[in-house]
Amino acid sequence: MRTLIVPCAGSRKIDNLPLFLNYHPDKELLALKAIEGVQPDNYDKIIFTILKNVDIEFDACEIIRKENNNRYNIDFVILDNPTSGPAETVYKTIEKAKLEGEFAVRDSHAYLSVKKDYTGNFVAGLDLTKYEKTIDNLRSKSFIKVNEQGQILDVVEKHFCSDVISAGFYGFKSTEDFKNAYEHLCDPNYGIKKLYLSHVISYLIGYSQRVFHRAKVTDFEDWSTKTAWQKVQRQNSLCILDLDSVKINQDLKTKLAMLSNVGMSFIGYSSQNVLPVDFDMQEINLIAIISKCPRTKSKVIIEHETDIEKLLLEI
Repeated sequence: MRTLIVPCAGSRKIDNLPLFLNYHPDKELLALKAIEGVQPDNYDKIIFTILKNVDIEFDACEIIRKENNNRYNIDFVILDNPTSGPAETVYKTIEKAKLEGEFAVRDSHAYLSVKKDYTGNFVAGLDLTKYEKTIDNLRSKSFIKVNEQGQILDVVEKHFCSDVISAGFYGFKSTEDFKNAYEHLCDPNYGIKKLYLSHVISYLIGYSQRVFHRAKVTDFEDWSTKTAWQKVQRQNSLCILDLDSVKINQDLKTKLAMLSNVGMSFIGYSSQNVLPVDFDMQEINLIAIISKCPRTKSKVIIEHETDIEKLLLEI
């Protein structure tokens, strides 16, 4: 039995919703987007761990079930109260679901893809020297010390000690190993107020002589902070093109293709009869062109009913 645990018991919210219940610009629910790149089909079961009050208020389990639409074998563990941290969330999930054997843990606040299907003890590590995008709030990450053979020497929480950060995907060969390590670390003598998975892995490496290997990350997208989420939104913006004001030429097409390559999409509008064939480039994410529009400088985006009410007051 091989299980993937997805902890969704944190306090992060975006737009008044738990982070994992928001939708990515590509229309995927973040709870499912988070597991998309880790070969979820290779797990016998995927368990989402959710707080009881969140499930009641937002109908979280039903939303995930509906969006999953029987793609993966999904189950849920409901926790009555918040935990002290990620390690306790995983520990309680193992206990409540009565899990045995191999399992992996996937954070729900980022997207990542890995090079292959990794099994056993591993940590997904992102090499900052080879990753071209900017990582927001590096101080909140855990850092991985790796030797030349790809064997992990240690995982250190929130301390700059290497060029490789944890990307939030962890494999464990044994639930018993995890539980034993967690229970030892809960000893008051250790003085750790908030246990992370990095603490458990560091203990297993240092005290139990377990061997962990680095899983290589091929792509990563962080949603964990407001700034990171806003960056994702900007990169996937819906842009409105005023085709009465911009000139359709090769230079414009090249620039639109570059913006499309990072995720942006375009809707063009004109008071004239402009056709998609006028662009004639597959590299441009051109959703539609609306012709014969009013030639007005006033453009209003309506997102809520209150926007309509405001317009009624202004006319």
